[in-house]
Amino acid sequence: EQQIREYQKQQADLAAQIKDLDRQLKSIAGDKAQALEQKRLLDRQISAKVQEIQSTESIIAQYDALIADEQAKLEDTQAKEEIQYELFCKRVRAMEEAGTVSFWSILFDSADFADLLDRATFVSEIMEADNKIMDDLAALRKSIEAQKAELETSRADQQTQRDALVAQKKELDAKEADAAALVQKIQSENWFEFDVVVATPDMMGVVGRLGRVLGPK
Repeated sequence: EQQIREYQKQQADLAAQIKDLDRQLKSIAGDKAQALEQKRLLDRQISAKVQEIQSTESIIAQYDALIADEQAKLEDTQAKEEIQYELFCKRVRAMEEAGTVSFWSILFDSADFADLLDRATFVSEIMEADNKIMDDLAALRKSIEAQKAELETSRADQQTQRDALVAQKKELDAKEADAAALVQKIQSENWFEFDVVVATPDMMGVVGRLGRVLGPK
């Protein structure tokens, strides 16, 4: 579960990063002169979103492993319950055949009252021991079932979050395609309906391709 907490911290950091990038994008939305900057920010946002999806998928994988462990424990406990129940039934049948468990055999086969009490106490102790084992196993099974159900709920939440992130990435991909199309329009159609183009150093690869077009302008 330590890994899950680490992935969740990574999720939170990436979500904060994406939120900040979104704030920057909104500040230049609709400004065609900022097309290159928009593309750069969208590229970073898409990269962060991909990392967030991967982090979520890693959490889902961790939950799958934990759920599988709990399922194995549950099956083992259920098997032990069945074995203990069979032993209990065999013991009762054996005691009945030996005449040590029947109420009437305890009553009439006892040599005296002290012997009757000893027989009744012996049977009661066996019954109590068996019942305690069965009760302990049942309690363990219920605890495992509750833990497994909790893990399954957490896993379902992460799956829902992953699906939402994938949908958000698709939206970002569409925006990035629009920004790339605008850059392509400048490059191929000599489109200059803007006064200034703003670009950061990491966009120089794109700007370089536009040098021949923008240089004279």
